[in-house]
Amino acid sequence: MGKPTVLVILDGYGISEHKEFNATALAKTPNIDALIKKYPNTTLKASEEHVGLIKGQSGSSEAGHLNLGTGRVIEQDLSVINNAIAKGTFFTHPHFLELTKYVKENNCSLHFIGMLSDGGIHSHISHLFALLEFAQHHFLDKVYLHLFLDGRDVEPQSAKKYLRMLEKQREKAGTSTVATIIGRYYAMDSSGNYARTRKAYDMLVKGRGILIRDPMEAVNSAYRRRLSDEFVEPTIINQGGLIKEGDAVVYFNFKSERSKQLIRALTDPKFRDFPVKKLNLNLVSLAEVDPHYNLKIAFPSPIIKNSLGEVLAGKKIKQLRIAETEKFAYVTTYFNGGMEKPFPKEDRIHIKSPAIQHYDTKPEMSAKKITDKVIECLKRNKYDFYVVNLCNCDLVGHTGKLKETIKAVETVDKCVGKIVEIVEKKKGIAIITADHGNAEEKQDKFGRPLTSHTLNPVPLIVTKKGKLKTGKLADVAPTILKLMNIKPPKEMTGKSLF
Repeated sequence: MGKPTVLVILDGYGISEHKEFNATALAKTPNIDALIKKYPNTTLKASEEHVGLIKGQSGSSEAGHLNLGTGRVIEQDLSVINNAIAKGTFFTHPHFLELTKYVKENNCSLHFIGMLSDGGIHSHISHLFALLEFAQHHFLDKVYLHLFLDGRDVEPQSAKKYLRMLEKQREKAGTSTVATIIGRYYAMDSSGNYARTRKAYDMLVKGRGILIRDPMEAVNSAYRRRLSDEFVEPTIINQGGLIKEGDAVVYFNFKSERSKQLIRALTDPKFRDFPVKKLNLNLVSLAEVDPHYNLKIAFPSPIIKNSLGEVLAGKKIKQLRIAETEKFAYVTTYFNGGMEKPFPKEDRIHIKSPAIQHYDTKPEMSAKKITDKVIECLKRNKYDFYVVNLCNCDLVGHTGKLKETIKAVETVDKCVGKIVEIVEKKKGIAIITADHGNAEEKQDKFGRPLTSHTLNPVPLIVTKKGKLKTGKLADVAPTILKLMNIKPPKEMTGKSLF
């Protein structure tokens, strides 16, 4: 040991030729600039079909880390479900047919729960529309919708657009009733803040929230209180549509890490984080939530063999995965191809994210703590391979605030400089890249703040002499293996860029 290989993922750091409203271009980044002058560098495609998504779909942390860690393009849940709808197999899925039979035999309600958005990161409105079409076809009349509002992967106050789209669909398939509305900040917390999850649960099950009979008025009321969609408080639209014991549920979000807390509260008999009822729900999730949960999964995740982590573990190479709360699942589970359990000789360090509502109030987040810990481990020659996620550009970028996003970029630049300095002293190799774009595009074509991910490429810098080809995220793992003189497994379809 002593010559470490360090992969630094600058979450949300994209590259754009347009300099205006581009935080990565406007920020002072002396360290990254110096690395680009000194070492081989290129750009990587990080969106659309290049990472297993559909045409026109921006990249995501899930797709990004899966591709980075497995060395292959993996078809994402969004694409899998879209294809099932297009082929018609969605409407004959055994889990949905069994649920229909259960609803009719037990004369119970059917609830569709998920985010009303076409952002395509956590959910897609077309999947809800397909479920409504299915319910209409099977003459199900007690169908209730529990809608999480986005405002993060789409425009901050765009909920009314999606409600209008939903209303048109409900006119075609008029079997459903909107029962509740809530912002994703509460319903989709992934940081272990169960006080937020409780607000969502108590709304869904106990009817606790603001009572407003009309969905559009509920959103207007929130806007009058200067709330964006993400932060809309629990709102009851129809008290008769609450979730009751023995009801049927389809959870139509497909991204797991922001689904776990609420799903566990609804289904786990051993749940103790706040008071819950024993509901005995018949619940189907569109996609995998957690392999330890006893759930019916309509579209299970594929089993991925020979990810980068698994290959290195087979060589008895000591690995470290480190990130703060917001991105910890990505450098662990997703980077390992969906494997929750660490590989042999793989350690994980979880640094807590600041307990604040808006990250623009602290653009530094926990980057310094992560960097200090990485440097400590490097100095002690503790690991051979590091995966480090610095998420400031993405999380602050999601606020749409340019000035604060620039500060976030400058924060990660300082961290990169400190990490690379130690790696160079150890005669190791640093690989600097990102999972998707965000910070480089902070205004849309209409002049509004842009809070979502982008279609832009991301950087790749390798601190080793040579020449890099352009490529895609799936090429990073084979490149790392070549740098470590390890032959890539046949399952890796990505190519080394050296």
